Amino acid sequence: MLYNPKWEDVVYKGVSQREFIAWLETQPPNDQYEYLFASICAVAEFLKSKGASEENQIVDFGSDLKPGDPGYWLDQIVIRTPHTYGAALERARAALTGGKE
Repeated sequence: MLYNPKWEDVVYKGVSQREFIAWLETQPPNDQYEYLFASICAVAEFLKSKGASEENQIVDFGSDLKPGDPGYWLDQIVIRTPHTYGAALERARAALTGGKE
């Protein structure tokens, strides 16, 4: 069987793409999440669910992310609107498969 790089999991600062998708699947799809406040954003809530300490729940993406930068994939999932868990799940699944919205 040939190797496909899409089979690899992408991880940024403790956030596994596959784990994040699995967690998003457990969230109410129409519930909104916060993006602007790092301590209560969707990523922080995910890390909190994994038992991360308070200081390890905040993920800094930097100020000038570009495609290909570490963390770009995650930022694009949570920054885009609508800020609902269902919409984030759709974006996360598309990112995993390399699909476009």
